[in-house]
Amino acid sequence: MTHSLVDSNAWVRRFRPAPDAGARLVCFPHAGGAASFYFPVARALHPRVEVLAVQYPGRQERRSEEP
Repeated sequence: MTHSLVDSNAWVRRFRPAPDAGARLVCFPHAGGAASFYFPVARALHPRVEVLAVQYPGRQERRSEEP
């Protein structure tokens, strides 16, 4: 199954978008966790570091999707 760019928006959370980021940190939540776990990390890091947090199906606003 191929996912379009629109579909990828369901998977990735950008809490502080930084289009000109010098670095991007991709974070995968722990078992049973959600992307929101990384919100404080995104706020604590330098603005030139963009945190991309994966949001799994079955978690938070995706809870209606099958895990």
